[in-house]
Amino acid sequence: SDSGFDSLFYPGTPRTKDGVIADMEAQVRTACLGVAQTVKKLQTETGTKDAYVQYWIDYLIDRTRMLQQESPSQSKESIQEELMQWVNDNTEKIYSPFFALEGFDPTKDTPIEILHTILLGVVKYFWGQTVVRLEQDKHTNTFQTRLASVNISGLKDPDLRAEYLIRYKNSLIGKHFKSIAQVMPFLIYDLVPDYVLNAWSTLGRLVVLLWHTTIENTEEYLVSFICISCPGQY
Repeated sequence: SDSGFDSLFYPGTPRTKDGVIADMEAQVRTACLGVAQTVKKLQTETGTKDAYVQYWIDYLIDRTRMLQQESPSQSKESIQEELMQWVNDNTEKIYSPFFALEGFDPTKDTPIEILHTILLGVVKYFWGQTVVRLEQDKHTNTFQTRLASVNISGLKDPDLRAEYLIRYKNSLIGKHFKSIAQVMPFLIYDLVPDYVLNAWSTLGRLVVLLWHTTIENTEEYLVSFICISCPGQY
């Protein structure tokens, strides 16, 4: 739907440590009923799934089914209560030790893997869509000529072989996108709509901030890093 598509461009509700733990506790309780599909539905609805806890979820589902076979007359509620007692006695074993660390919140303190999130994520897909647009508007030759003649003296470890990048445009890797993101605004300034140019300008600034080899002024760097995410900044 239009509203569903639009929602993809806005951040969701931030996860919290307590919220993730509550989601996993609900999955463990549900596992004690012996229905795997119900647990999977919860995981899909909440987006929470822990490989560490999943081992015990599978164990509880199998254990529930075994008890149902061994004692057909025993009610589901009774079996769930019995297994939940085991869960309560083994909480430290069932849940990941990371959630027990003082001062550590996995929802806030887990580093982002920027290679696949940025270069092989948003930059890669923006590159793909931009190239398609350039081909549709018959600007590919102009773009390649500019790419071949762009001044790369200000880039560190550049990889901007124009013919190679155009020929293998669908098979580029991280180092290519890191260089591309920094020069794209100078190559497409009059070949694409303003909103595409503005997006590339923002991506170029972001890439420069993330892949620093040296930081001369830490305070200035932090301010710039924060400002780039401000709505309407660029």
